Amino acid sequence: MKKILSVMLTLTLVLFIFTGCGGGPDLTGVNQKFNEVSALFNETAALVESNGWSTDAEMLATHNSIAEALNGIKAILEDPEQSKDIDVEQMTAELDGLIPVLNDYKAAVSVPYEPVVDLTAVTDKFNEVSNLFNETAEIGNANGWANEPSILEIHNSIADTLESIRVLIEDPEQSQLIDAEQLTADLEAMIPLINDYKAAISVPYEAGAVSGFDLTVLTERYNKTLDLYNQVVAAAEANGWKDKAELTASLNEISMTLDDCYQILSDPSVLEGSDMTQADVDDYVSLIEELHSILIDTLAAVSVPAN
Repeated sequence: MKKILSVMLTLTLVLFIFTGCGGGPDLTGVNQKFNEVSALFNETAALVESNGWSTDAEMLATHNSIAEALNGIKAILEDPEQSKDIDVEQMTAELDGLIPVLNDYKAAVSVPYEPVVDLTAVTDKFNEVSNLFNETAEIGNANGWANEPSILEIHNSIADTLESIRVLIEDPEQSQLIDAEQLTADLEAMIPLINDYKAAISVPYEAGAVSGFDLTVLTERYNKTLDLYNQVVAAAEANGWKDKAELTASLNEISMTLDDCYQILSDPSVLEGSDMTQADVDDYVSLIEELHSILIDTLAAVSVPAN
């Protein structure tokens, strides 16, 4: 703010400076208009300081550009030689033109400054994750996995998540509500999941490779339960439940089970070398359904502020 204050000190002219230019134009009117504009500028500069706008680069640039214009006019008016050639009408018009600019500037800084969320890190991380996902999708298509139901479900789930984040980042209003550090961490956590997905589809798809296993129902239940789990986590954080030890333990257990299920769905071929049967897969479906019921009750509990 020192730069702004120093500028303010240079913008006060004394009337007699403009009244003794022998033979030159009458600068009284220009002087009065200059002092009117300077007073408005100084009022605005005081608001910049009191409302915390001095750290905003865009506003500071606006401030300094107006200050430079006023100091340029001041230099001309104070110079005995240059002042003789002043077009009083033109300079008065130029000063008049600064008044609406200053009024707009003043209105903008008349409210407390709210820092703009820096989305650089989260945008970079989003682009990194998106590029990895797109690369994985191309591999899946090349290897014939595009129409495999369980892989398609996983693909669509990741795509939907990334699209939601993209919309959030690009929305001018919603983006200012982002916890950039948390969202960057969430995106970082997606990278190993996508890499596992990528590894699973990096070999050519063979129809019937996991013959004897129907994963359709498990995939459907998994996606619904995962979506509900994410809703619970978001509500718990929003309503102050995230530090409750019992809830945290429960959500960690559910997360581990969902991760186990994901491992099966992301690479169904693991079933071939195991002793699992379709009955075991069906038991997994029942377990995921139980978790879904628990999460429904949990969501209701954490949807109100914690005590």
